[in-house]
Amino acid sequence: LFQASREPECAALLKRVVEVSLQRAENYNIRSVAFPAMSTSYGYPIEKAAPILLEAAVEHLQRATSVRLIVFALLTDVSFTVFSQSLGALSRKKS
Repeated sequence: LFQASREPECAALLKRVVEVSLQRAENYNIRSVAFPAMSTSYGYPIEKAAPILLEAAVEHLQRATSVRLIVFALLTDVSFTVFSQSLGALSRKKS
């Protein structure tokens, strides 16, 4: 379960999970990958998880990669809204 006192460690681990998963996809020449809103069911705040997950995905897609599509399977309207807002913020940050 998420502990606020370990937030920096949790954030780094969450990003690393995405990076390793996408690298594994590369190893098998996989073109599309789907992720859930990882860690949020264990109490990690979705408002913190979404930017981490999205940034790791965008960084991967900006390199030469076999992966062409990364999908985030979001089960609630709240999750969709948070991810949409985070993607917009990331887009503004990159431009």
